[in-house]
Amino acid sequence: MSEVQKLTGLSARTLQYYDDMGYLRVGRDQHGYRVYTDYDLQKLFVIVLLKEMGFSLDTIAKLQKYSAVPLEEAQAVLMEKQEYINHQIE
Repeated sequence: MSEVQKLTGLSARTLQYYDDMGYLRVGRDQHGYRVYTDYDLQKLFVIVLLKEMGFSLDTIAKLQKYSAVPLEEAQAVLMEKQEYINHQIE
């Protein structure tokens, strides 16, 4: 099990799928293994967080498309979600 799998709880197949589908493009080393930068990991954690919140990968991809900084996009999404929940409670 890779360090990234241990950190995220994602399977190798899920990480491969995210890469293949373009949700998280990462570099490769000379042996063809994926190499994750700190930015890649940050982006991956945002994907995991948003997936846990119920967002689809298509929605997450759209959010990524409009924001260069993953944590800022996650914060905006969380604030929207919080406003929605607060409105439902009232």
